[in-house]
Amino acid sequence: ITVGSETYLLPDIFLVMATQNPLEQEGTYPLPEAQLDRFLMHVRVDYPSAEDEKTILELTRAEARSKSQQQPTVAQISQQSLLEARDAVLDIHLDDSLEDYIIEIVLATRDASRYGEELAGWIQHGASPRATMALDRCARAYAWLNDRDYVVPEDIQLLAPDVLRHRIILSFAAEAEGMTADSCIAAILGRARGTDARGGRNAPREHVQHMRSVRLPALEARERGIGFHTDACLGGFIMPWAQQLGYDVPQFDFRLPGVTSMSA
Repeated sequence: ITVGSETYLLPDIFLVMATQNPLEQEGTYPLPEAQLDRFLMHVRVDYPSAEDEKTILELTRAEARSKSQQQPTVAQISQQSLLEARDAVLDIHLDDSLEDYIIEIVLATRDASRYGEELAGWIQHGASPRATMALDRCARAYAWLNDRDYVVPEDIQLLAPDVLRHRIILSFAAEAEGMTADSCIAAILGRARGTDARGGRNAPREHVQHMRSVRLPALEARERGIGFHTDACLGGFIMPWAQQLGYDVPQFDFRLPGVTSMSA
């Protein structure tokens, strides 16, 4: 992070999040497109469902009651475990046909004319190569969290909106027609050449044993089904789920001298 003329190094594991309430603009300003492009994902958080809201009530009530009681000891995840998990994610198999599928989706945001003139007229500026790298890494991480050693097309399709929506700039004509980045992405996914590749079922498995050996013990298969959304480096893929499961993840303090708060 650079503040003025001073540059401060961050640890290998870090998490950067930027939040904005669409109903309150005071004190918040849209980030320049070049800065937005550096965020791995843009996740939309809507109102919770009735079931989720009830869970929130129960959790806050339990938290208030436990303040007067001794806190239970929770397991800790070491920094080394997170780094090994990051390496395991990179070992997830991605079939060549799925690599081509990722590239085709991203290229379609830059030139969608072969999918229809109307769609081409909706997008003024498409996604950068960072989108290709982000979709590749997110798809691998999602497969890992779901206890698979290979990526499937559904992983890519599920994550494409979160990876692309902040990297696409719509034309005035699209905005006038009420189009959104999400609707453009949906149109691209509906028209881009699909693939039935399941990359990994018949692939060499020399890395699979290593990958499984470094999985975090608490992330059982049923728990890996938790929704996958985060803005982070690959190490950050693991921390949110570990925290949800009750693990005490070490905090790495990288506050800068004279800086009381930071936002990206």
